[in-house]
Amino acid sequence: MLKLDSQSELLKASLNLASKLDVTEVLQGYVDLACELTNAELGALSVINARGQVSLFVDYQMPPDFSQEMKNSTVGASLLEVIGDNAPLIENEVVPEKILAELPKTLPKIDNYMGFPLQVSHRVFGWLYLANREGGFTQAHANLVRRLGRAAAIAVENAQLYERAQTRERWIAASNELTTMLLSGSSVEDALETTVDLIQNVAEADGALLILPSVGKTWACEFVAGDDFQHLLGVVFPHNGRAMTVARTGQGVTVDCLASSLHLKVPQLAEYGPALYAPMRAHGQTTGVFLLLRNVGGKEFTKDDLKMAHSTASQAALALELAEAKHLAQVATLQAEREQIGRDLHDLAIQQLFATGMQLASLKDAFVAAIGSLDQKTIEQAGIDNARLTNELETALERVGDSADQIRQIVRRLRNNDGQVQTGILERLQHEASLARSSLGFAPTFIVELDGKPVKDEVGYYEVASDIFNERIGAVAADDLIAVVRESLANAAKHAKATSVRVTISLRPVEGKLSLEVSDNGIGLPENRTRNSGLDNMRKRANIHGGIFTTEKNLLGGTTLYWEIKL
Repeated sequence: MLKLDSQSELLKASLNLASKLDVTEVLQGYVDLACELTNAELGALSVINARGQVSLFVDYQMPPDFSQEMKNSTVGASLLEVIGDNAPLIENEVVPEKILAELPKTLPKIDNYMGFPLQVSHRVFGWLYLANREGGFTQAHANLVRRLGRAAAIAVENAQLYERAQTRERWIAASNELTTMLLSGSSVEDALETTVDLIQNVAEADGALLILPSVGKTWACEFVAGDDFQHLLGVVFPHNGRAMTVARTGQGVTVDCLASSLHLKVPQLAEYGPALYAPMRAHGQTTGVFLLLRNVGGKEFTKDDLKMAHSTASQAALALELAEAKHLAQVATLQAEREQIGRDLHDLAIQQLFATGMQLASLKDAFVAAIGSLDQKTIEQAGIDNARLTNELETALERVGDSADQIRQIVRRLRNNDGQVQTGILERLQHEASLARSSLGFAPTFIVELDGKPVKDEVGYYEVASDIFNERIGAVAADDLIAVVRESLANAAKHAKATSVRVTISLRPVEGKLSLEVSDNGIGLPENRTRNSGLDNMRKRANIHGGIFTTEKNLLGGTTLYWEIKL
């Protein structure tokens, strides 16, 4: 046991605290050393947040049940008011009933106790209690703990600085990885999904959401990271909630505990604790909002967390914008190459086949004329099989003609705007979503359902779903679906003045039906439309397959198009 007046032991204890780089370890060491230096039987230190809740609790030889109850509990004012900001509290008597009433019933019997505030950076960081010292506590013990507390405060500050440096390093590494990934050619959907996972990990959050523009004046959760948070996918965030406020102002916010929030607009978030909102913002425009969540009792997000998350989200928005521009440039280059191939096939290959066909036709005519000038005996003596040779020449001519037709079909396909003849339906839909970002100025929400369940981008499942779509939807129906999707998105971009669009494609194989719903938050259809060609085309494409096509105004503004066909 350490002696009370041992200056060397106090120095060793101070050096012991200074060697620790974790705040919790520092505080645990502080409690342990304080009890050992004063010969106290019991000890505990509580860190209280702004709501009066115990955010961190460390103890020395306290019963496990008591320690567990103290964690995440709410401390009453009586327990804190008895200790001043600087002066220690020495009570060599049992704990008053007023204070006992605010503590768990599992508190062991206390004969005497001493309380002391731990100040870090001139602010009370936590409250230390030592109890049950044989013979009671004296002012000398208080002085000793005060000096140890100064060493503990310095150690806490150093540990906090180290933690901030480590956190900053993780965020910077994540930002670099994110930028590299977005500019490496990954699809927008894959990039956003990876971004959410990356930010969740670097922020040490239990879950992370990416909220994007949805239908009406609302935003919705489109990407989720965290196994226990998948039920939040598709949850709508109202226009007067925190997410939209962050989107409008471009300023991120932290919440100490959503479960204790008085005006929570999204009920599904009421089961969670600390939260952080960070906008994806570039060139003054917010394209999405990241929401980081921790479970109740989890560590609160700090100002440094918010600053780094804000910076990373903005960098992600800019990198995503550059990636989209790069993708569009690649698409334009690919289309130019396809058009060049089409021109070469048309101008060179078809012309050469045409010339070859003419030569074969002339050869056939000459052969027939030559055979006609010979008598049958001469033909037989020469071993000429007139019928066989004539048939082979005609077959060669037909093959030349067929080859020319096939090349013409290839040219037409190469010149087709979608450029996706040999691509699966789901890939074609992803292609349309990527192209629509440029014309709309934002990312449309695409939801693909199979038998009423969303098609997830998971290895194995996605491939099976893709095969089902390709097998059940014929080539004609697939082309009509893509055409209607493209026309709907074009209308939203050109006429609706929409700021959000949701596209839902649903395949129901058992019912033999394929449906498309496109909803936007634009100005709606005009009362007196003078041109209906686009809508008429969609209706005709539905009628061909025995389907239906309807349009209706949304209650909050905008239009919903519904297109359904039979397979």
